[in-house]
Amino acid sequence: MTRVVWGLVISVALLGGDRVVWSHEAKTPYQEAVRAYSQNRDAEALDAAKRAISIYPNYAEAHFLLGLIAARQNKAADAAEAFQKAVSIYPNFAEARYQLAALLQQQHKLKPAEAELLKAVEVFPNYTEAHLLLGGIYEQQKEPDKALTAYRRVVERQPRQAAAWYRMAVLQERAQRWNEAAQAYRQVLSQEPQHVEALTGLGYVLGRRGEPAEALTAYEKALALQPGLIEARQHMAYLYEQVGRFDDAEAAYRQVVQEKPSQADAWFNLGILAERRKNPTAARHAYEAAVRAKPDLWEAHFALGVLAKAEGQTGAAVEAFQQVLKHRPKHPEAWFNLGVLAVQQQRYQDAVEAFEAALRARPDFLQAHYNVAMCYEFYLHDTPKALGHYRQYVALGGDDARVRQLLQATKQE
Repeated sequence: MTRVVWGLVISVALLGGDRVVWSHEAKTPYQEAVRAYSQNRDAEALDAAKRAISIYPNYAEAHFLLGLIAARQNKAADAAEAFQKAVSIYPNFAEARYQLAALLQQQHKLKPAEAELLKAVEVFPNYTEAHLLLGGIYEQQKEPDKALTAYRRVVERQPRQAAAWYRMAVLQERAQRWNEAAQAYRQVLSQEPQHVEALTGLGYVLGRRGEPAEALTAYEKALALQPGLIEARQHMAYLYEQVGRFDDAEAAYRQVVQEKPSQADAWFNLGILAERRKNPTAARHAYEAAVRAKPDLWEAHFALGVLAKAEGQTGAAVEAFQQVLKHRPKHPEAWFNLGVLAVQQQRYQDAVEAFEAALRARPDFLQAHYNVAMCYEFYLHDTPKALGHYRQYVALGGDDARVRQLLQATKQE
């Protein structure tokens, strides 16, 4: 989360507690080392820091500087050793503990990093960078409540710390605390109005909070700054649908699939919009693109089945509903439609099996009771089974007058 800070002012590095008293002779090479380090002359800084330490081996700040030089040169082991030496000399050296924790975090040694940071903030409670890094480590350890506490301590001390507000917003969003998340995202944007991630986060949260117009405003600002945000554009398309701006929704979905043809959900929603416009050809094209992009998108297979059934394309409809059942074996509507198609093809036993499967998946499926009863009555001539399903049909609210009369005549109602 928080990277190691290299360009520190070494002369104030000993945060929290009294300063180390150093040998007068070591001070001069140490100051030379600081100047060289600040000018990115690491070889000279290293040489001068080592000279200072040779004069005064317990020079904590010089060891700390060695750690900064090694870290900047990506020599993590040397850096960690130097920071640990500084801390061993001066246990209240909060900045050395912070830098050591940052290295440990990079090495995924989270518990030792946490321990160093807790000691740093114990010595120096207002050390906001340490609290910020501690929050990041708690996030990595899947401890969101502790992370929120750490970030709150940051903003209590530095209310304009946008990074802490942003992480708080993300954590509140994950916990579905929409009001708190929206407030935190707005805090970020009050300081950084062009923070794209905060804009998209705010858009998502406001959408979940039932404020589509405000959510659209946030997304539109984000996309003006970074047009390639596919997920944000797709969310924006959903919101356009919610507020009845169907042309804008279609345009947004089309831009999504133009930039990313494998975006199955966008293709699926284009299909729904095409059906709304009573354009089955465009709807079929969109649904087919959706299942090419995502073969297990059963909703698109089901929609294709409904379209094919309405157009009398029995074979295509059967295949589509079978694809639904491949991914959702207990889908009651897919079984029901297969039953209807089997009746049309005069495959009555297959129809009964399909309707019964629909009823196993949904026992209160009124129309399935009616249809299977019709099959038993007229095609399979199994009156007891027909009457049993008719009773269920009436009990669920079915009002077919002929069925009621039949049940009365057979004393079944």
